[in-house]
Parts: sequence; C-alpha cells; structure tokens
Amino acid sequence: MPLPLPAGVKFYFPNFIFRLVRSNLPPHQAVFQVPLELNKIDIKSFLEQAYKLDITDVRTMIYRPKPYSTRTGVKAQTKAFKKAIVTMKEDFVWPAPPEAGSPGQEPFKIPIRANVGKGTSKRYGHKL
Repeated sequence: MPLPLPAGVKFYFPNFIFRLVRSNLPPHQAVFQVPLELNKIDIKSFLEQAYKLDITDVRTMIYRPKPYSTRTGVKAQTKAFKKAIVTMKEDFVWPAPPEAGSPGQEPFKIPIRANVGKGTSKRYGHKL
C-alpha cells in the first residue's frame, strides 16, 4: 500500500545505522553507536522524527581505532566509532521479548553454532 504523500513529494529512507547498546545509565538515558558523520543535531532530529521521542540532551564521544596484531603478526587496527548518550523526558524501557505462544508466531529458536577450528573434531567428537 503506498504512503499517503502529496504528489511530487519525495520520501527518503535513512542511509545509516543506529545501534542501541545496553548500559548502566539511569532509565531516562539510552546509548547508541552511530556513524562518525552524524552530529548531535542530526542524531536528535532523527530520533525525534523516526521514533517520536522527546529528547532533551545528546552527548557524543568518538572512540579512536586501537592497534593490534593478528595471530600471523600482521599489524591492524579496530574501526573508529562514535557513541551517543541520549537523554529523554520519559523513561526508556527495553521491549519485552516475544512470547513463544503468541498467535501467528512460531517460537524463536537459537540456531546451534558449530564449533569449527583446529582440534575441535577431537574435542567434540565430530568429523569436519
């Protein structure tokens, strides 16, 4: 079903990802991992428009890449990211997980992860 927009109005979807991160902050604050290109004004306007939140404050911090060495001795570094702490007027509540007996939904099952690597076939008794 098409959106009820006036003729000639363009509708743009965002081209970035906000990752909600668990934290030990008070319930009226939430932590997001956001792209480096976004500033405080962009973060506030996106959250207010997309999720209808009443935001009072946005604090951001940039985490620089950290160097490390791989097992083969190659020098590499982690990716830089920006963390945003958003203060809202209402308390933020994490959504409840879906119930297994909900009508129209099958119970959610976590897939079994195969242990693969050097020496795991002896340890777990399966052949690779």
